[in-house]
Amino acid sequence: MVQRFGEFLIKRGFITPYTLVQALNIQRRRGLIPLGEIALHDRMLPPEHLLDILDSQEVSGKKFGEVAVEKGYMTLEQVDLLRKKQQQFHSHIGEILVEMNKLTTDQLVVLLSEFKEKQANASNESEDDVEAFQDINPGDAPTKVKTGDVLSAVVDIDPELVFESIVKCPICDKDSSQRVIGNLFFDVNEHDVDLKPAVFEWKVNLNADIYPDLYQIWSCPFCSFTTEAEDFEDPTKNIAPSLSNFRKKVKEVVDSETFSALIESLFEFTGDDSFMIAIKKYLVSIYLYKNVFVIRQQEAVPLANLYLHLAWILRELQEREELATYEKKLEALKGDLSHIWHDMPTTEVELLNLAIESYYTARNKCATNDEWKQCKLTQLIARIYIRINRPKEARKILLDILMIINRNTARLKSTLKPDVNEFNKLHNKKIMKDLCRNNEFAKETKDLIELCLQMIKWQN
Repeated sequence: MVQRFGEFLIKRGFITPYTLVQALNIQRRRGLIPLGEIALHDRMLPPEHLLDILDSQEVSGKKFGEVAVEKGYMTLEQVDLLRKKQQQFHSHIGEILVEMNKLTTDQLVVLLSEFKEKQANASNESEDDVEAFQDINPGDAPTKVKTGDVLSAVVDIDPELVFESIVKCPICDKDSSQRVIGNLFFDVNEHDVDLKPAVFEWKVNLNADIYPDLYQIWSCPFCSFTTEAEDFEDPTKNIAPSLSNFRKKVKEVVDSETFSALIESLFEFTGDDSFMIAIKKYLVSIYLYKNVFVIRQQEAVPLANLYLHLAWILRELQEREELATYEKKLEALKGDLSHIWHDMPTTEVELLNLAIESYYTARNKCATNDEWKQCKLTQLIARIYIRINRPKEARKILLDILMIINRNTARLKSTLKPDVNEFNKLHNKKIMKDLCRNNEFAKETKDLIELCLQMIKWQN
């Protein structure tokens, strides 16, 4: 069977499943290098032509290659070549694992060679062999077969694709087993307006009830510290407080009698399903972060993310037509906890409004020179406004973003230098990368503004 390199490394024992999940998350966050940046780097376009294409994209909303061909700056063959190079420049899993210090460069070279040899041998299997394999193992066939994906799923894994990973708690330093969905087994094909993953494409058949986000919240069984999986091992990696300061503040909350009572009330019933367990874990994490002053007031993004992601879980239940049952359970739970947490959020709208409030706090705390972060947070706030049917508020702040982005674009263009030496070329390359980013963000923002206008028209 043809494997992917990450699966091969797991089988060889060089990495754990969770390490692969971390590497895949890094790969997805990095995304693809814009075609314009590659064209400039390879001198396939001069800066003035690239700027003209970017300007036209802002107006027309068309793709880069389409505009480049229409203007006669590039041929279809050149655009195809750019796309191939874009894939080549994409960060590969092996390279990311070296950056993470999970493999050495020498190990990567040897393992890649061995992997390619095995892959070549596997690809020589006849179609009859593949069909026979699928007949014997019908549950392992991809849900949707794509080129290069045939039989790419691992067969000797947990039937529900849940990996166990031993993780050290950053608060009490004790090891515990946590579960995570292997996101190498699915793609997210569509998102809701507030970025909730909406359509999953599974590469293997599985129980239709499984929902990956339920496994993105981890809890220490010893001290009950709870947060999202990507932040669990180092919850301060993207925020200002030191880990020692964060640990001290969290311990103050965790060791309190009130928190102990909260945990006892939430988890006294052991018959919860996976949705209810995840909801309760999110509530624990929200309570913790709400009561850690340095997070609530100075670094509100982690708390805002928790509100948003719990809202997504409730929406998933609504889409499955199961929300009513869980709302009753949450209301009963809120009544039981009224002496501890009288304003515990129990609905999607409550959570989204709290997310907006926290994202605003985070945006206002941004350094005045970090306009890019401010714009990203503001756009996310606008997306949530749209979700809760408040298009006028969304449109207002989106127009503010567009003004900032256009101003930044003009400023960046003014800093371009004559392409006469290597220093200037490197400088221009960075500027063009920022311009491409601005252009893509401006297009997203314009699309959202158009959506707001349509919603306002419908409301009137």
